[in-house]
Amino acid sequence: MPPHFDDPRLILLIGVVVGVAMLVKALLERTIVPPLVGWLSMGAALGLLAEAYGPLGDNGEDLFEFLGEVGLVTLLFRVGLTADIGKLTGQFRTAGIVCLGNVLVTGGAGWLAGVFLGYGPPACLALGAAFTATSVGISVVMWQQAGALTSENGSLLIDLAELDDVLAVTGMALVFALAPMLAMGGDVSAETVAIEAGMLGLKLGAFAAACYVFARFGERPLTGVLRHLEGGLDMTLTVAAIGLVLAATAGLLGFSLAVGAFLAGLAFSRDPQTMQLDRNFLPLFELFSPFFFINLGL
Repeated sequence: MPPHFDDPRLILLIGVVVGVAMLVKALLERTIVPPLVGWLSMGAALGLLAEAYGPLGDNGEDLFEFLGEVGLVTLLFRVGLTADIGKLTGQFRTAGIVCLGNVLVTGGAGWLAGVFLGYGPPACLALGAAFTATSVGISVVMWQQAGALTSENGSLLIDLAELDDVLAVTGMALVFALAPMLAMGGDVSAETVAIEAGMLGLKLGAFAAACYVFARFGERPLTGVLRHLEGGLDMTLTVAAIGLVLAATAGLLGFSLAVGAFLAGLAFSRDPQTMQLDRNFLPLFELFSPFFFINLGL
């Protein structure tokens, strides 16, 4: 059955969580502790309270998971919106080298751990792919709150985090495609791996190309029309809706919402009035981004 969110207790819980999250942010901003630590702790505390005094239920867990995904999209959309494309492209080669080393080391460690524990090839592949994954949101938001995300090293971090995310998702998709054959004792040829990887590469390339074409030829005419028809906050909400659509499209193609949201934000970052767009988007960001960390803690 689909989840039902019409329980007044869930609305009460969300209201309390939002209020406490804003209070925690205000208090921790006066210290050296970043707010995300408080939000992660809130999620962990919420999970402990649910275990002690009654579970949230499937609907509550589904709701927090959904809000967490929306929080991730708003977080990465804003990162893309405020990113410097010139710095990103300038650091891309270095990020690719670092990312390759990261994937080989962490993926190899996951594979060896599976071998050491006596698992078969499918489980070893899954461990290797899982070990390569990085939480883009946590690493990026720390630099963003420190005001260092637009620096040269910040651009390197963004490139590295996105490449790492793409490779991790691609690796897991390959595992899901190849694991049934390995589990049945069949041989997996290099041709099979190449075909699966090629299909994923084509999907990602097509999506990235579509985002580029939109950014290059469609973004300015669209925002011009929106400024004429809507302007201000209404325009920002429409742009945010487009970001949600692009992020969801990436998810439907088999990639993470984070990748889609970042590319969507990047598509609008060339707008001369990006700073105004970012200021209008900030309330949505402040409302939803804490749920990403609360859900992780939960």
